[in-house]
Amino acid sequence: MTEAKAYLAESLPAGMEELMRLYVEPPARERIPRLSGRAGIQAKMRTEFERAGVWELLRKRIAASEYTRPGDPLRIDVGYRPNGLIRMFHAVSLEPGVEMAKVLAFSAAGLRAGVERVERASLELTAVIEPAARLGASDEEPERLEMYRFGVEAMEEHHIRVLTTSDLGRVAETARRELRV
Repeated sequence: MTEAKAYLAESLPAGMEELMRLYVEPPARERIPRLSGRAGIQAKMRTEFERAGVWELLRKRIAASEYTRPGDPLRIDVGYRPNGLIRMFHAVSLEPGVEMAKVLAFSAAGLRAGVERVERASLELTAVIEPAARLGASDEEPERLEMYRFGVEAMEEHHIRVLTTSDLGRVAETARRELRV
């Protein structure tokens, strides 16, 4: 206990309220908006590619319609061409469900054929997803885990490489080496 001191307030209830706010209630913390889902994955991709110094060298928002057919609304997040290969990376959040994984899986064969036709190069298409634990997909949540696995397997069956955000540092370093930065 500390020594007693005088305190001047408008009224006893107002004074008690102010003292409680000052000395008892935890301080209000500044709320930092946390990106989640696809936006969170895209932000992590950008951060890692910037850290590796290659962000400005990447193609962004690549229109799938360049390779598939007019009207295709899909835009692949980023890509680059290190030699006779084109690497494309697309953020796919499995947080809301597997719909985006199915869209990318459906589009993969057309993209691959179009890249070979237009660019005369082969395509390595990579989906970047959240780690399963981040979505609460675990043995305690078997339904979420099954959905997560379904999304991953749907993409892999269509020859899409699936990585998590924790792999992005390594991916960005590979891009740095291949782009000779």
